[in-house]
Amino acid sequence: MRSGGITGCLRKGASWLLGVWVAVGVVGVPATHAEATRVVVGVVSGGPASSLGAFLVTLQQELATLAGPELEVMVAGEKVRHGDWTPEGLESAFKALEADSGITLGVALGYVASGVAAQREHWDKPILATHLLSRQPEKVPNFDAIVVGPLIRIGLEQFFEAIPLEKVTLVVDEHAGAILPEITAFAESLESMQRRQWTIRSVPARTESLLEAVGDETGGVVFSPFPGFSREGMAEVAQGLVTRNLPSYAMGGRGDVEAGLLFGSEPKGEVRRLARRTALTLYSMARNESLGTGRDEWAVEGTPVINMDTAEAIGFSPGWELFRYAEKVGGTQPESLVLSLSESITRARLYNPGLASEARLVEAQGQDINKALSYLAPRIEASLTGLKIDQNSAEKSMGTESEESIKGSLTLTQVIYSEEVVSSYSALKDFQLSREAEQQARELDKALAAGEAYISLLKVRTLVRVREVNLALTQENLERARARKQAGALNPSELFRWESEVAKNRTELLQAMAQVRFAENALKRLCGMAVTDSVDVGGGEDDHGVLLTSRTEFEEMMARPAEFDKLVAAMVAVGWEASPELLQIDHALASGRRRVKGAKRAFYLPEVALKGVVTEVLDRHGYDKVYPPFDEQEWHVAIQASFPLVSGGERLADLRKVAGETASLSLKRRYVMTLLSEKITDAAIAALVSKASIGLASSAWESAKKNLTLVTDAYAEGAVPVITLLDAQNTAVKARIASDNAAYDYMVDMLRLQRLLGRVDFSGTAGEEMVKALETAGTRG
Repeated sequence: MRSGGITGCLRKGASWLLGVWVAVGVVGVPATHAEATRVVVGVVSGGPASSLGAFLVTLQQELATLAGPELEVMVAGEKVRHGDWTPEGLESAFKALEADSGITLGVALGYVASGVAAQREHWDKPILATHLLSRQPEKVPNFDAIVVGPLIRIGLEQFFEAIPLEKVTLVVDEHAGAILPEITAFAESLESMQRRQWTIRSVPARTESLLEAVGDETGGVVFSPFPGFSREGMAEVAQGLVTRNLPSYAMGGRGDVEAGLLFGSEPKGEVRRLARRTALTLYSMARNESLGTGRDEWAVEGTPVINMDTAEAIGFSPGWELFRYAEKVGGTQPESLVLSLSESITRARLYNPGLASEARLVEAQGQDINKALSYLAPRIEASLTGLKIDQNSAEKSMGTESEESIKGSLTLTQVIYSEEVVSSYSALKDFQLSREAEQQARELDKALAAGEAYISLLKVRTLVRVREVNLALTQENLERARARKQAGALNPSELFRWESEVAKNRTELLQAMAQVRFAENALKRLCGMAVTDSVDVGGGEDDHGVLLTSRTEFEEMMARPAEFDKLVAAMVAVGWEASPELLQIDHALASGRRRVKGAKRAFYLPEVALKGVVTEVLDRHGYDKVYPPFDEQEWHVAIQASFPLVSGGERLADLRKVAGETASLSLKRRYVMTLLSEKITDAAIAALVSKASIGLASSAWESAKKNLTLVTDAYAEGAVPVITLLDAQNTAVKARIASDNAAYDYMVDMLRLQRLLGRVDFSGTAGEEMVKALETAGTRG
């Protein structure tokens, strides 16, 4: 069954309808209205329609909502008749309805039945037409109608505004032949059609017929609803139009757009709005109230629906304004990477580029250790020296030097003991461990940030859904206001108030949609993904496995108020032990203490080194009277111990500096321990409160929903002003957002607490190990 647009009532399946109608028991009378006056409504449609049952069920629900202790209007399943899509068949059905003594009111349901009913000049019973294209200039006694022409006009305006066309072909189902003159007159009255050359053609619901009706001279096509046409057939028609590069508009709504037509318009809650409008009018007719002739028409702005595959195929690109509001079907979307909470945390630790950069820097800084160690290893230097001295100097050298010579030498140096080198090496090893602990802290912070970004994305996506529902509700209230104005029970200013609220809700929806993009980008950045990548979040039950609260033992510990302080003390003890910040300070302290020891030893320990040099004369020229036994090679070996006697207070300054820095680290450790204790305690309390808030927020949402239902019913009856309904609706929206966010806030609070316990993801055995560690720490305490 294909979903339709405005004319969802005109589909096949009458036999199915009657079976469903009897099954739901709409003929029965509720016990609470046993004393009420019953008004039975008969229905005549143009022909069988599969969606008729759903509409009549909705209509009966709306009628039951309006029922009071004195009056009840109802539709009986056996009073539904069909006209076989012909004027003769419809006239026969109308006469049968008028002759039925068990029927008080009649409904002409659908375009064809409404159009044929409007052509009659006399009615024996009050009749309501649900889909009249335009109101008749003269009011026929006992006949009234809901005019849907403005709704069609708005949809066509959206289409022509997006796609300027000069020539248009309007293709109409031949089943609507009985009202073809009315359709033609209605099209002529539309401003959007008056500005264009257009042709109307009535064809049977067959692929070849629809394609033949579209002439080569046309620029675009508008299809009326084809209730008897299969989705596959419409898909073939759409493909034929694509090959001809023709844009198309589907008055049949979303179903035809999904089949391949380019554009459509679908009012939110269309069936319920039409059913409510019909129910309100039927009750007015049952009370013999004057409906008037100048009431507002049913002009509800629909939501554009665009087939993105078709748009791409014909080269159509919607503008931003249309793109934001339109519902998009089809389109080849990049495959999204669906992440869970645990996967987001893992990817942040493995692939975050900022974290990887810091890790590389820590690794590079580790080379300082190897550099310090190199001073304890043998060092060999080779040198080549070219020497030229004056002849007088050569003579005075007593044969040890030539006037010109080239010498080569090798020097071996081995530090036997140097407190500066040993101290530096030991201190750098500990300091490198401190850097690695700092990197662990950064990893935990990035993991926490990824978890928070993941949950933020869940929150804003939920917010979008809430904003969409609220917008649809506001549009329904706008329709209620129009219905009340129609009955003369509404101040016209209320309409402007609801129209203003619709604009406000749309703005809020756009802002929420933008927040989704922001949250997606933040999550992709933290997970090391490109901004052009597509990402989605699961938001399933597996996400709770990351939290310690998924462990029954931990939940039980948190649920015991008398032992909460003991549990917090245990978490503080575990947090101290697992804290990378404290580990970082501990290693820095070890490094500082070794530097202090080295600075003290520098006062009394010398530096001892072994040094050997071999020098050979490679070439000599000029004045040369070098004695042969001593002129080719020389070498020497020395052990050197050096000790600075006076350094101007440098060693004392070094000692005081490293001693002060080490003392500062010791004090900082005490501060960090106190800060961690405070943070863990605060985080535990926050988690406890946010968990309790889940139930409270849910209760508030349920109460707000019930209040909104009561106030909405009261507003429909004119018992409360618009400000009361607006207040109830806004309260319900805020309560819904708070209810949805409460669970997410609890997850965030738990992630922050877990970060302070030294790990963000406690899925798998990590959770069990943490529970045991807390139990052990609690026992020690």
